[in-house]
Amino acid sequence: MDTVRDMLEDSLQHTLEALDLYQKRIEELPKGSLSMKNINGHIYCYLAYREGKKVMNDYLGKLASEEVQVMKKKIDQRKRYQKAVKEMKKEIKFLRKALDIEVA
Repeated sequence: MDTVRDMLEDSLQHTLEALDLYQKRIEELPKGSLSMKNINGHIYCYLAYREGKKVMNDYLGKLASEEVQVMKKKIDQRKRYQKAVKEMKKEIKFLRKALDIEVA
């Protein structure tokens, strides 16, 4: 039974380390989403995000610009990381319960 417990403890430790890494990476990526505005037949992109209660819109450029494509990839990556963090937290809760560790 010690082998199973050791495996669970290793899995918990690995998941906690991965969670910490993902959370640090999330902080490095931009918050918000892309917002498109059609002005005089041209589509312009903005990064929309919240600062407190206020919604901010930072101009990125025209839809086809490289900066917009890079920002879209970063925002998509942040969303994937956030989804992974949510799953890791569920796994941590399960592992702690399996190890009879008090769940926070």
